Amino acid sequence: MSINTNILRFTTNTLRFTAASVALAVPALASPPEKLLLPQATRAVTRTRGEMIPIPTRADGLGIVVDASWLSDHEILHAVRGVLCRYDIISHVNTALPALQHQLTTSAPFSVTFEASPDSQWVLWDQANVNPTFCAASVDGSKCVQWPADGEVGQSFWCADSRHWLRFRFGELTPRTPFHFPLVHARLEDINHPQSAATFAVPPGLRDLEVLAAVSEHEVVARTPDPVIPDQMPKPTLPPRKARKKAPTEDSSVLTATSSITLKLRATQEISVWDLNAPTPLHRYTVTLPHNVLAVAVSQAGDRAA
Repeated sequence: MSINTNILRFTTNTLRFTAASVALAVPALASPPEKLLLPQATRAVTRTRGEMIPIPTRADGLGIVVDASWLSDHEILHAVRGVLCRYDIISHVNTALPALQHQLTTSAPFSVTFEASPDSQWVLWDQANVNPTFCAASVDGSKCVQWPADGEVGQSFWCADSRHWLRFRFGELTPRTPFHFPLVHARLEDINHPQSAATFAVPPGLRDLEVLAAVSEHEVVARTPDPVIPDQMPKPTLPPRKARKKAPTEDSSVLTATSSITLKLRATQEISVWDLNAPTPLHRYTVTLPHNVLAVAVSQAGDRAA
């Protein structure tokens, strides 16, 4: 598999785009001329968080908080004055989706961020209410499939066929990986046959990696996560002795200590392709870029990385 890359570079005060398209297998990339991307951007929606859709069956007026999310390369799902809409950034037209909104309010999550299928015909979301479930609905609202969440914490990815999705379950934090949840197993769900899930044991070499995309029903693209370094915890500062005597015993603010972590960004990225049925990766790519990388994304077809 040959994965091409377009390089997104973030700096402190501007977003820069490097127009490069080369195979990830090469050891290093030359630094082509840079073009500023941010001045060319156009605001698509005015709000990306906090829009609420009311639930008709609730008398208290509470609803579902909807985050704006991409449906296709030119369409955005978002809420406008309590109505779920599809916004076309080319025609600047909002189209209401009443049937999909009905499916959403029936499942009644507290908040939702949609994950669109590669063909833009389905959306996936999870709900953490009384009965945690995963829901996949067609954008036209004619179909909706649900799976129990089983109390698992993890991450989900649509497969390229837009009919399956992989759900990775996170394990417990360990002293070896105190800031990165290891992957325990993966479940393959089928929207046409919701009762026939397949379970994969995650290969040992993949457990500590960051999955970026599901290329097929059992093949994924992953990267080595950036190192996380805990900052040295400052020593608690005690007030003067007299002030300590006067402070109430229940006041926990007398001793205050905070800690933080530092994410070590790298210019070198290790990206690998895995078959969940194989113990070792199918391919490994190491790319050295001109600057540190803040985030990596893989195309839905699994053939390009940004």
